[in-house]
Amino acid sequence: MQATQSAVTNNEYRNISIAALVESGTNPRKRFDPVALEELAAYVPRNISCLLCP
Repeated sequence: MQATQSAVTNNEYRNISIAALVESGTNPRKRFDPVALEELAAYVPRNISCLLCP
Protein backbone atom coordinates (compact mmCIF):
# COMPACT_ATOMS: atom_id res chain seq x y z
CA MET A 1 0.00 0.00 0.00
CA GLN A 2 2.90 2.34 0.62
CA ALA A 3 3.77 2.31 -3.09
CA THR A 4 0.21 3.37 -3.98
CA GLN A 5 0.24 6.19 -1.45
CA SER A 6 3.63 7.33 -2.69
CA ALA A 7 2.45 7.31 -6.30
CA VAL A 8 -0.56 9.46 -5.45
CA THR A 9 1.42 11.85 -3.24
CA ASN A 10 4.03 12.30 -5.96
CA ASN A 11 1.38 12.75 -8.68
CA GLU A 12 2.85 9.75 -10.42
CA TYR A 13 0.47 7.83 -12.65
CA ARG A 14 1.14 4.49 -14.27
CA ASN A 15 -0.62 2.56 -17.00
CA ILE A 16 -1.13 -1.03 -15.95
CA SER A 17 -3.04 -3.87 -17.53
CA ILE A 18 -6.45 -4.84 -16.20
CA ALA A 19 -5.06 -8.32 -15.58
CA ALA A 20 -2.66 -6.82 -13.00
CA LEU A 21 -5.57 -5.57 -10.84
CA VAL A 22 -6.56 -7.71 -7.88
CA GLU A 23 -9.65 -7.31 -5.73
CA SER A 24 -8.87 -6.20 -2.20
CA GLY A 25 -9.84 -8.66 0.49
CA THR A 26 -10.93 -5.73 2.67
CA ASN A 27 -13.37 -4.35 0.10
CA PRO A 28 -16.75 -4.38 1.87
CA ARG A 29 -18.83 -4.16 -1.31
CA LYS A 30 -19.54 -7.56 -2.75
CA ARG A 31 -23.00 -7.02 -4.24
CA PHE A 32 -24.63 -4.01 -5.85
CA ASP A 33 -28.31 -3.23 -6.15
CA PRO A 34 -28.93 -3.05 -9.94
CA VAL A 35 -31.55 -0.29 -9.60
CA ALA A 36 -29.30 1.84 -7.39
CA LEU A 37 -26.42 1.31 -9.80
CA GLU A 38 -28.57 2.49 -12.72
CA GLU A 39 -29.62 5.56 -10.73
CA LEU A 40 -25.99 6.36 -9.97
CA ALA A 41 -25.01 5.88 -13.61
CA ALA A 42 -27.71 8.36 -14.66
CA TYR A 43 -26.78 10.85 -11.92
CA VAL A 44 -23.03 11.08 -12.55
CA PRO A 45 -23.02 12.58 -16.08
CA ARG A 46 -25.53 15.26 -15.09
CA ASN A 47 -24.03 16.24 -11.75
CA ILE A 48 -20.46 15.11 -11.19
CA SER A 49 -18.58 14.86 -14.48
CA CYS A 50 -18.43 18.65 -14.86
CA LEU A 51 -16.55 18.84 -11.56
CA LEU A 52 -13.93 16.34 -12.68
CA CYS A 53 -12.99 18.04 -15.92
CA PRO A 54 -11.23 21.43 -16.00
